[in-house]
Amino acid sequence: MKNYPPQFKADAVAVYESRPEATIRSVAADLGINPETLRNWVRAAGASRPRRRRTQEPAQPPTPLEAENAASKKKGRRAGYFKEQSTRPQTIGYSLADSPAGLAAWIYTLFQDVTDSDVDPQSVIDRDEILDDIMMYWLPNAGASSARLYWEARQEVPTPPEPNQVPAGFSISPREAIQASRRWIERRYANVLHYRQLDHGGHFAALEQPTVLTDEIRTTFRSLR
Repeated sequence: MKNYPPQFKADAVAVYESRPEATIRSVAADLGINPETLRNWVRAAGASRPRRRRTQEPAQPPTPLEAENAASKKKGRRAGYFKEQSTRPQTIGYSLADSPAGLAAWIYTLFQDVTDSDVDPQSVIDRDEILDDIMMYWLPNAGASSARLYWEARQEVPTPPEPNQVPAGFSISPREAIQASRRWIERRYANVLHYRQLDHGGHFAALEQPTVLTDEIRTTFRSLR
């Protein structure tokens, strides 16, 4: 393994911190080093950076038909995960229990779909954290039982619930599968303390946007002190 001078390592981390719009792969490529090497330096230095989207030229708003087609396509792409587990959970369960590669692929594709990452979840969540998540299903052999949860939920008879009286807050990430409006939420929760549509993030907010999630939780419950 090549030994790099400490100053080069520090400069590489500084470059990574100064370019919040760039992925760790692109920064490493510009520096001529392995992405995993840079990732280890960043982790060792405890470096962090704000995430923001790349600036883009303003686009024309889609027509109603274009918007409907885009929503249908996105929903269809994610529907396979739900449909398989809600109709044949034991079938996929054998694969999830038998093959670590199969389990990893099944979960990783979900990270691709529901993170705000342009299908590159490792650009917003550290690879080790994704592997930790997968291992939490593999080590206790929980793949099949986690899939069955979807099937069991479909067996419940839906009944119009009374509005929930528990104080609650809602932070809606742009890549979350369900984009609940405040009006929809307030019909179901009687005491909405906080509602916000976030600029970035997806389904796994604690992994992808931990600082933002912490601030949202604090904002929600600060009034109850």
